[in-house]
Amino acid sequence: MFGLFGKRKNGKCFDATQLKVDMHSHLLPKIDDGSDSVKSSLEMISGLVELGYKQLITTPHIRWDVFRNTRDIIADRLEMIQTELLRNNINVSFWQRQSII
Repeated sequence: MFGLFGKRKNGKCFDATQLKVDMHSHLLPKIDDGSDSVKSSLEMISGLVELGYKQLITTPHIRWDVFRNTRDIIADRLEMIQTELLRNNINVSFWQRQSII
């Protein structure tokens, strides 16, 4: 894809942390194939913040034959993680964009 992630002429790979935004992650607990707990979500988010990310856009899937998520389940988990981020003083913009597939 536009050679962004392959090696450059100087032999180094593109440093995606320069973008400071992760646009596809599965960081909500027990949704999709990502985090399996609130603790795990917070550890992964903290790791991304340590790498320099400022904004995380989680992208849960709604596809009943594979991922049995609903808008209500996703909204509940999003609110739970946002609350925990505040409570644990983890400074990052965290929101979700729904993926239908």
